[in-house]
Amino acid sequence: MDAGNYLEAIAMRVALEWEREKTSVMKESLRDDEVALLEKALEHSMLMGKKEETLAEIELREKLIDDFMVFVGAVENNDVEIAQTFDEKAMMDAIFAMLNSDGNSGGNGEGLGGAYGGHNDLDVAIEGTGRDGGEGSKAGGEGGSCNGDHRK
Repeated sequence: MDAGNYLEAIAMRVALEWEREKTSVMKESLRDDEVALLEKALEHSMLMGKKEETLAEIELREKLIDDFMVFVGAVENNDVEIAQTFDEKAMMDAIFAMLNSDGNSGGNGEGLGGAYGGHNDLDVAIEGTGRDGGEGSKAGGEGGSCNGDHRK
């Protein structure tokens, strides 16, 4: 082996080692980028879930207001049939849940949806299905009140 070939072999070895180091750095950078992408995907998924929860809470608040306005309209128009089928207890529970939790479930499953969006849905209360005429039902008499405080 002459000196020229020897120098050429050393140069190729140095270039090869440099390429290996460059490849190693690029692979490490790729792994870091993949981890960052996965973290962003998880964050995006969490934020989308939060957005859906927020939109559902807003929808329930709007439904609560709309249903309450139906009741107010019935009372103003002396429509006893609609007013009597209205479940004040479900409405009060929903309002208290909304006020106590700012309409946000806070991760415990309660919030506005817990009292108003579940089985105590006001559609059921207004249509009168599933009602037993028990506590919270003000069918007949003087109409409803908060905690039994009837105003005369």
